[in-house]
Amino acid sequence: MSAPITPDRVRTDALQPGDRVWHPYDMARFTVSAAPEELDQPLTFHNRATDETECGMRVTGTDDRGDAVHVDTAPSYLWHRDVEQPTAPAEEPPGDTSLTPEREREIRTLDLLELMSDRVAPVISGHLAALLAEVDHLRARVEELVAQRDDALVELVTGQAPPEALSPWERAVSGLNALVDADVIFHVEPDGHIAAPFSDEHIEWDLRARRWVLTRDDEDGAS
Repeated sequence: MSAPITPDRVRTDALQPGDRVWHPYDMARFTVSAAPEELDQPLTFHNRATDETECGMRVTGTDDRGDAVHVDTAPSYLWHRDVEQPTAPAEEPPGDTSLTPEREREIRTLDLLELMSDRVAPVISGHLAALLAEVDHLRARVEELVAQRDDALVELVTGQAPPEALSPWERAVSGLNALVDADVIFHVEPDGHIAAPFSDEHIEWDLRARRWVLTRDDEDGAS
């Protein structure tokens, strides 16, 4: 479908020598000197009304000062005739040339979606970059654990195994590796206490509770 043609408007491909029309850009009046021809160099235009691509045409003529004029535009472009010149109505192209309300809504919707896409795309891009950075961090951590051969903890970090699936010894090793990963220098004393030379925190055996507990030098009763 194309836009309707009226006596004071004419399509590019319907222009004839002698037609007086208004320039579409600077609104200067000029007279068509030859029938429009397709361009040697392909130039395409998008027709929103039909959602089709059209090959450009060149319109040549002379303006009121006698200067040569040429305009490259789409075949379906509607030119404004010089209203002072009586002309016969241009022939309607075959078929329905009206724009239905449904098609008008589609065009408006496409324009709105285009505008929303231009505004939303940068926001989505920022969120995606943050997510990819988090994924890279997790991947690096897993690779580090694999290098340490701590397979049980790898399964725990990746969600492949619940904490209760680890054996007591595996949990104990993971705990000691946590100190290693934090660059904490520590040693195990003959009585089993775990202490660090430059820290006020210790892991020692509580005889009454019969459990290993974390104590600090500033706590009451701490060794």
